[in-house]
Amino acid sequence: LRLYQQGDLPNAFGLCSRLDQRIPGQPVVLELFAAVALALGEIDQACMKLQEQVKLQKKNASAHSNLSMALYAAGRIPEALKQAQKAIKLEPGLAQAHNNLANAYKRLGDLNRASTAYRRSLALGVNDPRVTMNLSETLYQQGNLEEAAKLAEEAVSKAPAFAPALKNLGAIYLQQGRTEEAQAILKKALALDPSDLDARANMAMLKLSLFEPEDAQRYLEEVLVANPRHAGALVNLGIIREDQARRMAAKECYAAAIDSDPGMSAAYTNLARLLFEEGREQEARHLLKQALQESAGTDPIYLDWASYEELANNLTQARELLNKI
Repeated sequence: LRLYQQGDLPNAFGLCSRLDQRIPGQPVVLELFAAVALALGEIDQACMKLQEQVKLQKKNASAHSNLSMALYAAGRIPEALKQAQKAIKLEPGLAQAHNNLANAYKRLGDLNRASTAYRRSLALGVNDPRVTMNLSETLYQQGNLEEAAKLAEEAVSKAPAFAPALKNLGAIYLQQGRTEEAQAILKKALALDPSDLDARANMAMLKLSLFEPEDAQRYLEEVLVANPRHAGALVNLGIIREDQARRMAAKECYAAAIDSDPGMSAAYTNLARLLFEEGREQEARHLLKQALQESAGTDPIYLDWASYEELANNLTQARELLNKI
């Protein structure tokens, strides 16, 4: 435990492994082993040890909650949801379990249940800016920009140097048309974490809204150097390429965005429009039908670069264009 608290994770992990071999089936050792494994990014190992613990302590709400966090980290979202529900059934006032439940619902796209669970977690006394930020993001995705902004501001006030909270606030300000405030906030987020690609993509959107395409292009190219498959950046770069009368390059951007994220409705709509203008009506119709089909399964987490209002507008455009052709 002392090694873990001191940050000496490799030696802590080795000691936990030896203890687990010498005295197997000890819940305290399993819990610590899992915590160290999670800190080291050994997610599968953490899941395995916590599963052993809950078998030994079926009525330990905290153990179920911890397992829920580990399963979420492993991308096993339905299992994470189930463990959070078990933890809450055992201990209804366990705030962390409600937060785990909210995270799972959010990832599964059930935003109403997610926001309810986040509110419950905060009401139970969680004072973590990440929870406030997550509730803000969920409300933003539901279109409740006013409350989302207030919560985002609260998260930033709790943790002024927490880059994800600043990025979230900047994105909300951008959607509210508060461009000067958005620009100042996003600059702070990037100063704290220059590697944040979504913050750069949001800054590019802001520059586009200010009719500064050269700056927007610079931000987008920086994003795409780091991640050539960033769908939001590809769509926005495609828009710039259209403005530059580089239709072929624009079509390549939209096609790459679709390949990266099949739920990116704007890419389908924009590419279909270009094809329709070229007289390729059959291909355009096929793309628009795909846009409407794929949008039903769009993962909300992929939409942190754009609002749900934009998604709705893209789908409306798709339907209108499909009817036209």
